[in-house]
Amino acid sequence: MRLRLYLSAIVLLSVACLAATWGKFNNITVGSTGGNVGKYNNVTIGTTTGNIGAYNGLVSPGGGGATFVCGNNASPGANSDSNASLPEASPCTTGSNAAGYTILTFHWYAQNAVGPDNVDLGVYSDNGSQTAPATTSSLLCHTGTTSITSTVGDNSLSASGHSCPTLSHNTTYWPAMTLAGSFNYGFTSGNCSGFSVTGQASSNSGSALPANFGTASSFGECFNVWMVIQAN
Repeated sequence: MRLRLYLSAIVLLSVACLAATWGKFNNITVGSTGGNVGKYNNVTIGTTTGNIGAYNGLVSPGGGGATFVCGNNASPGANSDSNASLPEASPCTTGSNAAGYTILTFHWYAQNAVGPDNVDLGVYSDNGSQTAPATTSSLLCHTGTTSITSTVGDNSLSASGHSCPTLSHNTTYWPAMTLAGSFNYGFTSGNCSGFSVTGQASSNSGSALPANFGTASSFGECFNVWMVIQAN
């Protein structure tokens, strides 16, 4: 009888210790409907979203409103050039989120603070081979000619209200810009990261991005123009 009581006490003590230390390394709250599973993975139980792999840079393809850069936002250093109303675009490819992506903002990197003067930012569809924008009917949406005063670094315009379509997953697009001659933009030398081509310039010049990109030509530069997109 004493032995049974002794063993029962050990079992109760073990359960109490387990409840007190459960999730010591995973930061789990016992008795709640939620909690963080994996102290080093920052995953939230009981929700459909969360950052999986905080130390591994992983992004769930299921969406959840995560935002991404699509285009070339790498530091240009001292690289500087002028556009003079010549539409220019750099490629990017969307992720694997099957529900697609919403464009939030368009961006370009200015190397001088001038203005106000005109810019137009937008995005073109690909020609099917990831080498240039499609030549005809390729402008998906754009901000329209907009007067701004630039600051050195990241300059942006909202995509809201410009009828931008949902971007498909695993698809190449071409964020683009056309800038008045007073602006200098940044670029990185050589091919754009992940592509076998540099940024491409349009044969159709103007103060607004043309509906038809036209014949593309390479400048040996990957222009600092990009979008911020959000998984649907």
